[in-house]
Amino acid sequence: MSTEGLTAFLDFSHCFGAKAGIRDNVVHTSETMVAYPAGRHLCTYNTETRDMSFIVQAEHVESMTAMATSHNRKYIGVCERLTDGGGQVTIFNAASEKRVRTLTHPDCKFFTALAFSIDSKFLVTVGCAPEYTLVYWNWYQNKVVASGRVNTQVKRVSFSPLDNVQLATSGPGLLKLWRLQENTLKGFNMVSGK
Repeated sequence: MSTEGLTAFLDFSHCFGAKAGIRDNVVHTSETMVAYPAGRHLCTYNTETRDMSFIVQAEHVESMTAMATSHNRKYIGVCERLTDGGGQVTIFNAASEKRVRTLTHPDCKFFTALAFSIDSKFLVTVGCAPEYTLVYWNWYQNKVVASGRVNTQVKRVSFSPLDNVQLATSGPGLLKLWRLQENTLKGFNMVSGK
């Protein structure tokens, strides 16, 4: 029998384990749902029904570098490294598992950390070495509000739970507070190990 002209399709049905080496690699999207990376794809798992589904990434996505969920649990943000060496941040609707927005920045080869504001309207991302560019987004409008270089390794970024214009970055020997003032990020060193 000839197999010429036949095409086979495979569909994901289950994943055992999660990919390590990703910042916040398991996030809760509801009381009973978690999302985590499975290879270069995103898996969602219902802890009550044990149902599993997959958000299959495009061919140009090589891997994930960080994840975060919005405080209202409606959105999942994923930092993605691309096969061409670039990077992007993709925001997914947690309920529908549909892509909502894709963000790129010319000063960031790829992204290493991200966080949503308490009201989920803003997103802050950290670019890769050596600049570790901090980018403050109005993500739903695909607009950069402000950006600034940290110039030292950043492992984590977060918003103040009380005020969307206050941020914190941390890393080895680094604790820096940031304030958004007139579309500019102003940094204040709390700890500097170097």
